Amino acid sequence: MIPNYALIVEDIESGNLETTVIESFNPTHDANTNTLTYTIVGENATSINLPSKFGQSVLVIDNHCAGGEPQIDCGY
Repeated sequence: MIPNYALIVEDIESGNLETTVIESFNPTHDANTNTLTYTIVGENATSINLPSKFGQSVLVIDNHCAGGEPQIDCGY
């Protein structure tokens, strides 16, 4: 399963917390750099709008429990 994410950032100008839900797909592994890259879009294929300046942030990763057991399977 490919994980999805919620990115929560503090908008420095307004002081508000902004949340963006991100869907990921099309994982690509680069063996030379040992990195995994995903194509991402905002929830429901919307754009990802982040404040131009933000402070602290939190990235929440959905581990997508299958059959009650947490797992991350990147297919490699």
